[in-house]
Formats: sequence, structure tokens, C-alpha cells
Amino acid sequence: MVLYDFLYLDRDRVDSFYAQLFEGYLKQIEKETSADQKEAEKVAVGIKPFMNGELSGYKTIKESKKETVDPEQIVIIDTLSILSKNSYNINKAKQGDIVKVSGNLHIATNNMLKMFVDVGEIFNEPRSTKEKKELKKIKQLLTSFLNHVTIESIMLLKTGSRSIVGSLKKEFLREDPETFQLKYGASGMDNVTVLGFYESDHDETAMNYHPSDDFISSSKQFAEGIKNLFFPPHSSVITPIAIYKEIEIVTE
Repeated sequence: MVLYDFLYLDRDRVDSFYAQLFEGYLKQIEKETSADQKEAEKVAVGIKPFMNGELSGYKTIKESKKETVDPEQIVIIDTLSILSKNSYNINKAKQGDIVKVSGNLHIATNNMLKMFVDVGEIFNEPRSTKEKKELKKIKQLLTSFLNHVTIESIMLLKTGSRSIVGSLKKEFLREDPETFQLKYGASGMDNVTVLGFYESDHDETAMNYHPSDDFISSSKQFAEGIKNLFFPPHSSVITPIAIYKEIEIVTE
């Protein structure tokens, strides 16, 4: 038997998919249990002129009990099982396809990235005045990006030589990202599965500004710059539905 330890779960999507798959939302389940109980009984008999007296025996009484069961886990497992069966290999997926990948998980928050920008120069130790000036410009650019971009958390899943990245919503996280970072640090969490929508492959693109570019072109460059900031080159971008560990147990 396999148990699922969820680190992230997009309940809005799961509930919506369940309603579409099973034609409605499951609010509650009524479970009825019954038990047979035997009760001694005596029946007076009188069949004249043959016999008078009492006939002893037992009658069976059926008792039933109804209880309401919270269907939350049933909805989650049923929906994810169907999505998993219909997932694609990420190497062959098209935009919008459901993919399922496993690997080593890292999570970073916007605050963590800001802190890294603030203290990163301590570790880089630039050796020349030119390097210090370049680092200052980069720091200003990164700080501006982080102050204006509302991405709360980023996931990075390493599977072999490939990187899988995606943004995470705070309300769907089952574990605090900063606590996660404290527990696992640079090593990350192994054997984690991500189920989600494949969006694109990301290759780092240089931001070249051309005065003749129109607003749309400039916006595209800005968006590409944000991707370059958050996502490593040669990575695949997905929208996670669920992130979890599978725990195998033996039941008797």
C-alpha cells in the first residue's frame, strides 16, 4: 500500500477536476454499518387438545448506524490517480500536457532570493574595482526585479541532468518553505514526485534593448528577463498541481 505525503497541493484545481470527472462535487459520504443481534424470545403456544405451554427460541434484530465521512482524501486520491494515469513523459510533452516527474526537490522564496542578493557579494569577493561596479549594477537590477515580481516561492526539481522549475502559491504549500530550507539545505529532499502541467523549455536569453522596439517587444524582453532571473538555463517550466513523497507500507 502506498501513502502520499503532500508538500504542495492545488486544491482549487483538484476539486474542479473531480467535479468534471464525476459530474459534481463530493461534499460528504454517509457510511452505514450494520450488526446482527440475537435476542431470546418465548412464544406462548396452545394447540388444543395436543399441547399447552411455551416455545422458546431466538429472533435476530438488525441494528444499523450511519456516520458521515469526510471525503477530502477520496477526492484527492481519485483525482490524482486519474491524472497520473494520463500523464506524459516530459521529453515528449506539449504545452498543457500533464507530466509526472521525480527527483531531488529544492524550494526558495522571494525573501530568500532577496537575502541572497544582499549578502551574495560577501561570498563572491570581487577582486577589482571594475568587478565591484558590475556587481553593484547586477544587485540593483535583481533587487528591482524582486521588489516588483509577486512570485512567492520557486520549486526546483533535479532529475538526472535536467532541471524542472515552477512557481508555487503560498496557500497550497503544506510545509513552510523556510523550514524546508533549514531542514534540507543545499542537499534538498530526495525521491519527490511532481505532477503538473508542462509549460515550456527555458533556455537563457540575453536581454538586448533596441530603441526601435515597440511596447510589446519590450514587454517580451522584460518577461524573458524575469525567467532568466528565476529559472536556470536549459530547464523545463511546469505548473505544479501536486508535490508529494510516496511512502510504501505493509498492512496486515
